Amino acid sequence: MPPWESRVFRILIVLFVLLPIIELTLIFKLGTWIGWIPTLLLVFGAGLAGAAIARMQGFMAAVRVRQQLMHGVLPASEMVDGLLIGLAGVLLILPGILSDVLGLSLLVPPVRVFVRRRLMTWFSQRFRIAHLATGGRPGGDKIIDARVIETRVVPD
Repeated sequence: MPPWESRVFRILIVLFVLLPIIELTLIFKLGTWIGWIPTLLLVFGAGLAGAAIARMQGFMAAVRVRQQLMHGVLPASEMVDGLLIGLAGVLLILPGILSDVLGLSLLVPPVRVFVRRRLMTWFSQRFRIAHLATGGRPGGDKIIDARVIETRVVPD
């Protein structure tokens, strides 16, 4: 199969060719509509404000992951939230209107919950999820407590 027919190649074309063209077009249109200085302030301000919000929400997601792990629960949704917040931070760092709108929208909790559910459904349909049984559950290993009473050192 020629490389231009692969799905990955099409995605790369969109990411590296079409999105920058769309971003530049939007910046030029907005610049002519509201002026260049307000446009630049809007792009940089959204990036700075969004990065601060992403940092705060990322910290909170990390705290939730740690709490879930301490309670012995797999923090799948919290980890996906963390990934989406990280993606939002990357989108906010990129200069452009579309990337800022997408990044800011991922920082809105109801939007992030919607995207997280869709992603988790997509992954569960494409990948097999296995559970590890431990601690004496049916099918798992049994843990036996033992204590050493006497030891000897045998010379070689």
